[in-house]
Parts: sequence; C-alpha cells; structure tokens
Amino acid sequence: MNKIRSFFSKFKESLISVIKKGELPCAVVIAVAITFILEMLGRRSFFEGLSFLFESPLLFLYNALIVLVTLSFAFFMKKRFFGFSLVSLFWLVIGVTNFVLQSMRVVPLTSIDFSIVTINLLITYIGVFGVVLLAAGIIAAVAAFFLFYRKLPGQQAFGALRAVLTVVLLSAVMIGFSFFVVPAATQTETETMNINDSYETYGFAASFARTFVDKGIQEPENYSQTLVESLLPHASDNAEKTDVPNVIIVQLESFFDAKYLCDAVFSSDPCPVFTHLKETGISGLLSVPYVGAGTVNTEFEILSGMNIDFFGLGEYPYKSVLQEKSCETVATVLHSYGHTATAIHNYEGTFYGRNTVYSHLGFDRFIPVEFMVNTEKNAKGWVKDKVLLPYIEKTLEKSENRDFVFCVTVQSHGSYPNSGKIRREITVENVDEKYRAEYEYYANEIHEVDMFIGALVSYLESFEEPTVLVLYGDHLPCLTNLENDSLNHGNVFTTEYVIWSNYGLTGEDRYHLQAYQLMSYLFELLGIDGGVMFRCHSEYAESDNYDEITATLQYDILFGANYSGAVCETADMALGIEKTHITSVTMVGNSLYVNGSGFNEYSVVYSGGFARNTEYVSPQILRATGIGLNEDSEVEVKQVGADGFRYN
Repeated sequence: MNKIRSFFSKFKESLISVIKKGELPCAVVIAVAITFILEMLGRRSFFEGLSFLFESPLLFLYNALIVLVTLSFAFFMKKRFFGFSLVSLFWLVIGVTNFVLQSMRVVPLTSIDFSIVTINLLITYIGVFGVVLLAAGIIAAVAAFFLFYRKLPGQQAFGALRAVLTVVLLSAVMIGFSFFVVPAATQTETETMNINDSYETYGFAASFARTFVDKGIQEPENYSQTLVESLLPHASDNAEKTDVPNVIIVQLESFFDAKYLCDAVFSSDPCPVFTHLKETGISGLLSVPYVGAGTVNTEFEILSGMNIDFFGLGEYPYKSVLQEKSCETVATVLHSYGHTATAIHNYEGTFYGRNTVYSHLGFDRFIPVEFMVNTEKNAKGWVKDKVLLPYIEKTLEKSENRDFVFCVTVQSHGSYPNSGKIRREITVENVDEKYRAEYEYYANEIHEVDMFIGALVSYLESFEEPTVLVLYGDHLPCLTNLENDSLNHGNVFTTEYVIWSNYGLTGEDRYHLQAYQLMSYLFELLGIDGGVMFRCHSEYAESDNYDEITATLQYDILFGANYSGAVCETADMALGIEKTHITSVTMVGNSLYVNGSGFNEYSVVYSGGFARNTEYVSPQILRATGIGLNEDSEVEVKQVGADGFRYN
C-alpha cells in the first residue's frame, strides 16, 4: 500500500512539474486551437467555427478533449514538443483533407475513405499533376519534420507509467463526457441523423473519431427468437410464383432532373427520355441517405431493403459486415422465382469491395469494367454509360431463364470542371457565371446518360420477354451551391425513380418513398412475395413502431441468429460474360502476339508464370514484350485491374 501511495505521490509531483513547465497547458491550448481550425474548415466559415464554440461550448470542449487525448501520447516521447507538432500536423492534414473533399462531394471525411482511396481515383479527381504535388508535399513534410526533430533539444523523461496514467486520466474524462455531457448537451439518447448533420451537430473530431468505432447495429432490448417471430410480417395469400418478368434496375450516378433547379434555364431538356418515362410510367420522389456521394449505401438500401440509419455513423456495410456475411436481397428473392442475378458496373470491380460483396448479396455474375470492351471515357475520366447496353443485351439473350440485372452507372460522377474548353451542346443561363461551366458540363453528361436510357428502352420495347425497368438516382450531384433553397421540388436528399415495363404494368405514383422501400413497392406491383425486409415495409410502413421493427429485423439478419429465417445466400459468382480465349501464340522478333477473343485494356499476358508488359491491340490481339518470352512457354491471359487486383 505504501508503494502505491508513493507512486501516486510521485505521479502527482511529476504532473505538477509538467504543468509548471507549461507542457500540459501548452497541449490544452494546442487542442483548443486545433479544434477551432477543424470546425472552421469543416463548416467552411470562420464565423461558423466561432458559432459552434459559443453556442455549443460543451460539445466544443468534448472535441477538444478528443484532440487533447491524441496529443497526450507525446508524453511517451523525450522530445514532447516534437510529439505535439506531429499530432497537430496529423489533425491539420485531416482537416484540410475534409475541406477539400467536401468541395468535391459534400459528404465529410470518414474512416472508410482511407480504405477506398486509390491512385487511379486520385488521378480522376485531382489529375496527375495534383497527385505529383501531393506526393511532393508529403515528402517535403517528412523531411522537414526529420530536421525539426534533430534540432529540438531533449527534455527530461516523463516516465512510461506516468505517461500511461496521464493518457488514461484524460481518456476517462473524455469518455465521461461522451456518456453524460454529450447526451445532455444535445438532449438526445439515440440519433438517426444523416452524416452531414452529425458532423455539424457534434463537431468534426467527435464525428470523425466515431466513424472508426461505431459499426454494426445495436442489439435490440430483449432480443430473442420470440421477439423476432412476433414481428415477422405475414406472407401474402395471393402471391404466385408464375410468370414473373425480367427485372432490370439501373442506379444512375448523381442523376436527377436538372429542371428542378429553381433559377437555371437550359437551352434544351437535359433528360427528355427520363421526363417522358416519368409521364408515362410509374414514378415519384425517392429519399436517399446521402448527397453528393455515398453511392453504395443507396445501393445497399435498394438491394437489401435495410435502412442505413441503423448502422454506425458513416458506416458502409459493403466494407464491414458484408465482407464476410451474406444477406437477403432482391437477388435472393428472385432466385426463388427462377431468375439469374447479374450485376454490371462500368467502374473497377474492387471498388467498395463489390467483387466480394456481390457474391454475398446473391449475384450469380458480375461484369465490372475490367471485363468490358469498347469503353469510352468523358473529360473527367469516367467511363461513359453507353458501354452498359451491350452487356445488358447479352445477359438477357444468353440466359435461358428470366433475369434480374442490377446496373450501376458512373458517367455523371463528380467532381465537375468549372473551367476549360469542353464541348457543350446544352447551355445554361441565369446561373452565377462562376458556376456556369460546372452546370453546363453536368447537364451535358446527364443528357448522354439520358440517351443511354433511351437506347435501353428502345431495345426492351422490341425484346420478346416481359421486362420491368427501374431507374433511380443514387444521390444528387455535388454541384456548387446546390441547396434546398435552389430546388423547386424535394430537397438535397431527394432523387426520383421511374418504373416502366414493355408490357403495360400499371400502378400509382408514390411520392416520398425511402430508398429501402422502393423494391418492396416493386414486389407489390409484381405480386412477388418474399424477403423479410421487403414484406416488413409493406406491412409495417404506417405502424407507430416501424423503426423499432425494422431495426430489430435488420439486426437479426446480419448480426443476430437469423430467427427470421431470411434467405441469405453466398453465390458462386462468375466474372464477365465472355471468358478470354486463346487461339494461337506467335513470336515475332522480341514480341509475343497472343490471338484469341475477349481481350481488353485490362488483359495481361502471363508467360512462364510471370506477368509481361502487355499492349492491347484489339479484342482479338495482345502484344507482350520482355526478357525470357518464349512461345513454347505456358501462356495465359488474366484480367488485372488498375489497382493491380488479378481477377483470374
């Protein structure tokens, strides 16, 4: 006991010594300054940062405590002021990154961004020159800190155990704030606010840190088989498993009817086909979870019927639970009706882990851009959507059964150039001159997407099998100054959907559907009975405890014991629709020519077990060069993504 008292006495003396030397007060001042800078950058306004400080002082203090805890790890270092500088630089870089990212996509920085960023994606957003500048800046910063470290004099050692106690003490205060002060300051115990509102309400440091630890769905109170079975929706007595049509769903990247912009005047309708389909088909407004980004979470809500609000803040189930767990989806329901499920996306198959996740969602085939030919890119480097049409056609025509095709477009993805000489068929008037180029670029991109929709509808009109087409925007685009007040219909979290068929399907226009309710409505129209979540929305949407029921069923399916009996299938998913085929290999000089079919710019020749420098000549010819090539060696062709992932 005396030893313990002696230790804490020495710790107290050391802490007082640190305070007297100014180290701890210095850390506190740095934490407050960094917190203010983070809020100023995140809110894009000096005065908004001040407003958060004075209007929500307890929340501001909570954010400062989080920063202070990270700064306290410098007490493990002999050169503690260097540690303060290093941690401060980390937070400032994170803050600036958040500022830049919000300029491009509206959604703030989250932990998931670190797992999805690739060189190819950076080049698309900031260009090759921007990537070079970024790399140079990182190298310069590392060199500067190395010199700074060598110049700084050492300080008296603080002691590892005392440093641990300091970190623990500050962490305990921070955790106490999170449990007692924060709920009182916000007058809420639970929250289902969107990520943008959370960052604005709780502050950047608190929300950003939360995205690292807040995962999954909270276990419901009194969770049990009895509870789940009492909530299960009833199966329909009228459902028939006969003559269910082909179902094609097209998720349109950043797509909406631009005529909803209050002031903008277009020289012609950017999306006449979509406008016509709204007037002749079944349509309405669709509430989506994000604005400017978050494509896969809208995608997840559509396919699974699950509400993303019940997951962790900023969580992407594609990058968390669905990496290992399968889930009941539209694909698994339609499997029971004899449909083959195919996903098609004109972007990298590994993005958001789709190459793994789609098999856990029940898809039998996935066709990413690595398996496409004749791809054409727009000015921002996104593959144009017209390349999707032949793959939709091949999928429908090659299958003996009915098909479920889920298509994700990418052409109208942001960010949008606000300068430069870009061909514009559609012009925009009555907008701020600073943003004219940006709005005109967007209008012309969605016009080309609309032409793709028109070509798809034209093909389906002559297709002999009954087919239903569902179109919807995944979120609004990241256009500058796009706010609720600039729209004459809906809000920034509202897009549109259209349901059209080639055989005269009828139904009422339903407005204000949630994204996770859309497929439930489609199943009602088609007389399809299946899927726990889809039946749940049909039966409980008007119930007072609707959210409680859906959250419980979602937990049960993905994190619980699946007492609901949801059909969660992991499919043996094939890649591409046509496999590469080698017919002959010929050595000409120092080059190896591989002849065959199904080749594209992602095809790489492997000879003797090694990847070779490969030139894509045509869908029938590849040219390989390098030391040790021999036509007698075993030659293979594999599809390799821009991120280096090898598919086969």
